[in-house]
Amino acid sequence: MIEVGLSSGLYEKPMGNGKLLILALVLWGLTGCGAIADRFTTGGQISHIEAQQAGQSIRLEGQVTQQAAFLEGGAYEVEDSSGRIWVLTTGELPAVGDRLTIQGEIVYEDIGIEGMGEVYIRELERQSR
Repeated sequence: MIEVGLSSGLYEKPMGNGKLLILALVLWGLTGCGAIADRFTTGGQISHIEAQQAGQSIRLEGQVTQQAAFLEGGAYEVEDSSGRIWVLTTGELPAVGDRLTIQGEIVYEDIGIEGMGEVYIRELERQSR
C-alpha cells in the first residue's frame, strides 16, 4: 500500500484537480509496472523467511499442523517441505490437516532482548487446496 500525505507540509499550495489526477495515475502505473515489486515475495519457502523481510507480502503453501484459538480469530501453524511458521488470523481457524495457500504479511516481534524475537505471518487471504 502506498500512502501519500498531502498535508505533511511538503506542499505550500493546495494541489489542483489536474495535478492530483496525474499523481494518482503515476502511482497507479508504478504498481502495475512492478516498480514497487521489491516489497513482495511470491511463492516462498518457510525456511527462507527472515526478520529483515518484515513488512513484505508473501504467498505460502502448506499444511496446517496446529491451531490456537483466541477471543477473536487465532493462530495456526503451517508446514511446508522446508519448515513451519505460525499464521495469525482474524477469521475462522482452518482444521488441522487442511492444505492451504496463504497470502500474508511477514511480521517480526522483538521480545526486548537484543537479537531475539519471533517471525510470523499476518494472514491477508487464504484458499484451501
